[in-house]
Order: sequence, then C-alpha cells, then structure tokens
Amino acid sequence: PPLSRKHLKLLRKRMIHHTIYSASDGSVLRAGTMDPSSTFGITIDPASINVSHKGKIDIRQGEESSLRVEIEGLIQAYYLIPPDIPVRHAVDNKGTIDIHDHMVRHGLRSDKSLLKQHYHSSIRRLHAAMNARGTPLTVVHTLSHLEHTETTDLDLRERREALSTADAAASDAHDAHLLPIDTSG
Repeated sequence: PPLSRKHLKLLRKRMIHHTIYSASDGSVLRAGTMDPSSTFGITIDPASINVSHKGKIDIRQGEESSLRVEIEGLIQAYYLIPPDIPVRHAVDNKGTIDIHDHMVRHGLRSDKSLLKQHYHSSIRRLHAAMNARGTPLTVVHTLSHLEHTETTDLDLRERREALSTADAAASDAHDAHLLPIDTSG
C-alpha cells in the first residue's frame, strides 16, 4: 500500500532539516525443503516516523535466494518512496547493489547482460520500478547485524538502525500471506 497522507506530510516536513534513512532487506527460511519461505522488509525513517512494509513472495523449491528477495525489497522501496523524498537507502546485499548501480548508469543496455543473470524477471521489474519513480534511490551498502556496534559515524549508525528495522520486518513477514504474483517481468 502507498504511504498515508499523514506519513507523506511528516516525511516532507522532516526532510527539510534531516536526512531520511530507509532500508530494505530480504530473508529466506527453510531453503531446500518442501516449504521454503522468502520475504522482504522495508523501513522508512525508523528514527522518527518509522514506516514499515513487508511481504512474502511465492517461490518454488530450489528458487530460494537472498538475492531474489533483496531485489524484491528494493522494487517495493522504489514503489513506496515518492521521488520528491530523497533518502539514503541501506542494503546489505552487494549483488543487489551492483545490479541497481549498473541500471542507474546504463539501464537495461542493448547487450542485455543483466538479463542473462538469474532472476532476470526480478531485474526487469526493478528496472520498471526505477523508471516509474524517475529518480534513483541513493543505495548504500551497509553491513547487517551491527546495529549494536558503537560508532561515532552518525550516517553509519542511522543506516544500521534502518537495516535492522527492515530485517525485523522481513523476519515477521514469514508468518504473512503471500503477495499476489507479479508477472510483469
């Protein structure tokens, strides 16, 4: 679901004097079993407004992949975060960041190199989400599970906290109902 008017108003007011941090994270449980679970979590501004979103995607045995649900989380972040709200978006999966940054620089180039990778339909959907938003998210690699590690770097601390909150949302989503299957990719 889109952000509420109240959340949009609060974020637009807060962004005037503060950096808005967001994050997306994926989670895979029971990989290699007959009952795998793949989920994602997203958070926006956990230090103040704390908007969270989560989802569970339909997968078949053998399709379990952290990369796939990390891409799904980023797709959903692109649709959730309005283009007029700049964010520093934390992601812990380097593969997802590499795919994202490649598309920011080159799009889906005519050589179709990205479409030769696993999960090419998710990559196409990410590209569509990026185009729909029009403005790329500032995606920053952030190591996960370090939110309790002391640092004087405020940016790093805020990204770690956002990632921790997104991770918790992804974990909670394992008990959720499946999202409708997106066949647009």
